[in-house]
Amino acid sequence: MADENLALLRLVRDAILSIVRQLDGGNVSEDMIDYLAFRLDQLYRHILRLTASNPNLREAEPLICEAARSLRILVMMSCNDCYELPLEYSGHVGRPRFGVSRAQLEYLLQNGFTGKQISEMLSISLSTVRRRMRDFNRSVRDLYSSFSEEELDNALQNILRDFPNCGYRRALGQLKSRGQ
Repeated sequence: MADENLALLRLVRDAILSIVRQLDGGNVSEDMIDYLAFRLDQLYRHILRLTASNPNLREAEPLICEAARSLRILVMMSCNDCYELPLEYSGHVGRPRFGVSRAQLEYLLQNGFTGKQISEMLSISLSTVRRRMRDFNRSVRDLYSSFSEEELDNALQNILRDFPNCGYRRALGQLKSRGQ
């Protein structure tokens, strides 16, 4: 039994060290990262099941944590190939502008993203988002409905009649689906 435990522990340790070596080797593709994350998760689930009957396997847990940490760092570092806005050169002195198109901005605004969320998605500052909105004569207020209080009350009463236990999000979803 002790020989089996030792052999199992060596197999687990070797598999984890193999994952860590591959991660630390650099130049890892996105597909490889997904595969290594899958292997790491699979090993972790196996070890959790096996530690109930074999406490000797608990010494493999720190290795799994180290491999997971390396994987998270690698994923964060590989984010440099995320979407980048094109630069617009005006021919004037100074830094070129980020090329945020009117269509991009309108799409994101119409889908309910805030200025802060848009700035984070496009990796630009909030003031740049506000400046582009001003350039395109867009405002968040333009997206608000022109309902009167009475029309809104009637629409909400109809929704609450159909869905008596409806919460805020569902009511808002119902209003949007009805085009109101």
